[in-house]
Amino acid sequence: MVNQVILLTLVMVPLVISLPPNYEDIESAVDQAVGEKVDINQADPQSNTIHIAHNNPKDSDIKVVQSNPFNTTIHISLNVGTGAKVVVMMTNARNLQLHISFNGMSMSECEVEIVKAFNSTVHLAFQNPRNTPVKVTMDEAQISSLHVSQNIPQNSPMEVLMSAPLNNQIHLTQSVPMSSPLTWKLNGDAESNQIQVSQNAADDNSPLDCTPECPQEEYVYDYAYADSGHDATDIDTNQIVETEDISTNYVEKDEQPRSQQTIPQQAPVQENYDYTDYQQDYEQSVGEEQAGGQEQEQGGGEELQQCPGGDLEACVDVCPGEFGAKVFGFCVGSCGVRCP
Repeated sequence: MVNQVILLTLVMVPLVISLPPNYEDIESAVDQAVGEKVDINQADPQSNTIHIAHNNPKDSDIKVVQSNPFNTTIHISLNVGTGAKVVVMMTNARNLQLHISFNGMSMSECEVEIVKAFNSTVHLAFQNPRNTPVKVTMDEAQISSLHVSQNIPQNSPMEVLMSAPLNNQIHLTQSVPMSSPLTWKLNGDAESNQIQVSQNAADDNSPLDCTPECPQEEYVYDYAYADSGHDATDIDTNQIVETEDISTNYVEKDEQPRSQQTIPQQAPVQENYDYTDYQQDYEQSVGEEQAGGQEQEQGGGEELQQCPGGDLEACVDVCPGEFGAKVFGFCVGSCGVRCP
């Protein structure tokens, strides 16, 4: 008897997991939709698909309601339109996949309400929405994923409310919102879920309201100037990486650059220079060394002043930035004179 029960169970489990569809798949793709209305109401749907796509819609009205959906997929996509309204309502969803995308929509709205969800994925994406608010309410979700994103929303607030979630992944993000506040409220145990709420480059009219709090990491760019701008740096570890010394590499005579033909051997690059003399020279006479770039040393003028670093690039690399732009420019001009 026990063996028969086990055998019956093994036979019935695959049938339950792969229940046949009891509704026909729905495909609604309309180009230049005007006043298009879609109203779908299904009870106990299983293993079926709904795909709604409107290109350049005007005043589209889309409503999808399902109770006890199992293994269902819903995809709603609106592209470059106005005046559209999308409402999705789910109750006791299992293995649900819901994807809503708005691209370039204006004067529209989107509302999603889900009560009880298990092992489900909900993804809402909005690209350049204008005057298009979105509201998501999701209660008693377990082992599910919720992702809502807005890229450059204008006057398009986002509101996401969750109650009693358990073991979910939640990701809410806004990029460059303008007059588009983000409101996130969770009623339940936040520690039992993975939650990420981020807002990037928001204006003053796009406040971030989180319950519980969702502190934002402030990125501060380091504008520190180094003496040389050509050192190789490992960005991940901020460690200076040693580079190959090419000063001793052999170069064919006929392939040498012009600057190396006149200077048989480069002088080693000096690490530190005292640039206070540059500042004093600039304050006393800003134009003495700019007479056509032909200043020569006293006593014959056969060659130019010594080039710091041996070539123009190395000379410019070690020009200081701490004395201001004028002194830096004077130093660069001096390198042009000294390093032909």
